[in-house]
Amino acid sequence: MSKKIKVLLIGVLIITLFICIGPLLINLSIDYIRVNDFTNSIYVTGIDNDPYYLKKSNEPKILYYEVNDYNNARKIRKFIPDETNIYTSKSCIDNRGMHIINFDLTKCIVYKNGDEIEKNSDIIDIYEKVVESTKGHWIIESDFKIFETNNEYYVFVPLNVNMHTPVYLFRYNKELGELEFLYQLENIDVKGIKVKNK
Repeated sequence: MSKKIKVLLIGVLIITLFICIGPLLINLSIDYIRVNDFTNSIYVTGIDNDPYYLKKSNEPKILYYEVNDYNNARKIRKFIPDETNIYTSKSCIDNRGMHIINFDLTKCIVYKNGDEIEKNSDIIDIYEKVVESTKGHWIIESDFKIFETNNEYYVFVPLNVNMHTPVYLFRYNKELGELEFLYQLENIDVKGIKVKNK
């Protein structure tokens, strides 16, 4: 085999490898950048509700996280939460057994910063979307909270799942009328948030 043919075959092989592997490498680098991109994120703080930790300690453990738009989170240092409106409720979500969840708007009582309020269309839509998004799970309504800041809503939905409590974090997209899933935290009673300045 002549030297020219060998060089040509090596060139074809390199081009073929680049065509096959190139897109994979590009996608991996894009995913890496997204996972580590915290320019648009939300800070979350709360009390650790891990039953194993609570058995060992009398002192509450405060947790601090930063969650980005790409379903990733990291632990961070202490921060001062934003002043927010916090919505809680009772009698909105009726857990009739493990997998039957009934959203009853007629019995639903909503509180804003501890005071009972009339339900507005955004709050009603958020509750309906939460029930749709967590079908088959037992929502812990006593710890279910909506935080409002700068006319944006962030929703924390704790679920009763065996020995742990996953807490789904959503952002409510008012324009689309949808909940955007951001992250699943674990065993946390959320007390405050801070939206990172862009």
